[in-house]
Amino acid sequence: MTNCRLDGELSKGFLAGASNLRLLFCAQNQLCGPLHGEAGLLTLLQELDLSRNRLTGLLPVEVPSRLKQLQRLNLSYNQLRGRLPTTLMDLTACTELDLSNNFFNGRIPIGIAALKRTLTHCDISENNWTEEERAELGEFLHARLAAAAPNVFV
Repeated sequence: MTNCRLDGELSKGFLAGASNLRLLFCAQNQLCGPLHGEAGLLTLLQELDLSRNRLTGLLPVEVPSRLKQLQRLNLSYNQLRGRLPTTLMDLTACTELDLSNNFFNGRIPIGIAALKRTLTHCDISENNWTEEERAELGEFLHARLAAAAPNVFV
């Protein structure tokens, strides 16, 4: 359902009855509001792309902590904010992680380095990192994940 002009808020319960869902592509629409923790109930989900919408609020800790089979997570170009949850390190099957172009800030969860074995693409650029966080981010990406070459980390 990418670029289908879907418009409106993601209400609680919008994923009710979708427990067998494996792929969810709703990029390039006008979906707005918070991403609810119930997305974490989609335990069979392998790919989630909600990029280029108008999602707001925090990234719920339930999303990464329960989606053990998730291989691709793209929430780029939204209006998500706050700190990245430490549960990102639970995405052990993830090969692509794109959280760029949001309003995330704060320290990068150190546990995310555990993903270096699986990630082939990681983009968390263009957020609200301070100079100190940006320096830490650069050090983190190079020191912690450079061993994952030939991966691309922006």
